[in-house]
Amino acid sequence: MIAFGLLLAGVIAVAIWIWRRSCSIDCRIASVRKDLRALSGRRLRPNRVETFLSKVYLLLQECIDRRNTSALYQTVDILKSAYGSGVFRQEEAAHAVSLAIKCIRDRQYDAASVITDALRPLVRRQTPVSALALLNQLQLMSIVSLREKQSFLASKAVDLVFQVLAKSDLGKDPSVAAKALEMLKVTGSLAIRRRDADLLREIAARLLSWQGITPELENGLVELIAAWLYRVAPNEDLTLYDIIHKFIGTIARMRVLRADSIKRLFQEFKDAAGASCLNPFSRIAPLFTSSMIELGCSSERVADLKSALKAAGEVVRLAVYNHGLKTAFPVLVPLLEKARRLLVLELKFGGMASEGSLRQQTLFLAIQECLSILEFASRQRMTDTVGDLITEMVEYWPTDPDRAVNLKSFKKLCGLLLLYWGATRRRKSREAAHSQTGLALFSAREQECLGFILGGIRFELLSGIGSEV
Repeated sequence: MIAFGLLLAGVIAVAIWIWRRSCSIDCRIASVRKDLRALSGRRLRPNRVETFLSKVYLLLQECIDRRNTSALYQTVDILKSAYGSGVFRQEEAAHAVSLAIKCIRDRQYDAASVITDALRPLVRRQTPVSALALLNQLQLMSIVSLREKQSFLASKAVDLVFQVLAKSDLGKDPSVAAKALEMLKVTGSLAIRRRDADLLREIAARLLSWQGITPELENGLVELIAAWLYRVAPNEDLTLYDIIHKFIGTIARMRVLRADSIKRLFQEFKDAAGASCLNPFSRIAPLFTSSMIELGCSSERVADLKSALKAAGEVVRLAVYNHGLKTAFPVLVPLLEKARRLLVLELKFGGMASEGSLRQQTLFLAIQECLSILEFASRQRMTDTVGDLITEMVEYWPTDPDRAVNLKSFKKLCGLLLLYWGATRRRKSREAAHSQTGLALFSAREQECLGFILGGIRFELLSGIGSEV
């Protein structure tokens, strides 16, 4: 009986202790609410604001430590009311984000979400100095959130960043805009690492819709794109790369990147693609080549076009050097496909009227780059000529059903490669060109259309080659 009595007394004592603790929090919440009502009707002095917010944060901390969700929500509601009444410190938003980060680390994700939502009234009241502190904390919040696999919290951090940028004086501040781009760069890189396509798509879409993208931010944009490219290269994730590819294409059409930045971007493309080319079965390496060519063509500047084709050619050479022409052929396909499409357009709409057009210049440069790559591959083998490799490419092309439908026009491209190679290289090369079979020739009108490539050299019917066009 004595033991039972002691046990009962202990249970009662514990129950009373828990009840008192609960009551003490409720009482403190009521006290804080009373203090807020007192502050709302008076002139806000810094010391009073500091005392009140310190009291609120201590209460929030205790709610988090005890995992008292109900009390936490009540305290956060008080904090929202305080912010709406103008009761906050200069870097109050950064302090609140710090508390949300603690919740994430303690795996109290709902609490972190509620605290983050309470920040929205403060975003409109940020100064450039406090905005920088807030962006630093939001970057840390996104890192911790993605580490804990809580993408919705990282998305909330991204949303707050764009709310900061939406404020006109903050979005136009170079330091704030640069810091925001850095935060988005880091968050996007982590999203790629975690293969979170939804978060990356959200960041890219909201960046493109932001009206503050100007040429002054081009360095930050190039660094952001480069970081994403380096991260997606080893992932081999086509969905993520498609998001980045569309983002880059839209940025190029917005004309916010100057010539130096585009040239730098080609270098970043080349370096990222080089890592992919080490994998002989890389699915993403051809996409790098395609993106470089599209970016160069979209700028409509010959200098950018040359840089793009040169960078794409270096990537293809690296793949050929590592794996040979047959295995590296998919990496070469985007360049060949671009030349094939331009050739079809030139044969259909070209002539003297389009002499000197960007299309003709692009086709001419693409032909030169293709032959340069094939000469490199020929030197690698040491036994085959460029003509032999062109014949091999005709066999490689139909292996992909999507390409097989364009085999006829591709044969015409190979015929043009042969003719230009034979006309501009040594006599032995010309003799080798005459010996090739299975390649299409051109009609008299098509010969005239392509005179800008062959420099007026008269076409001759190649013996042994069919005349079907």
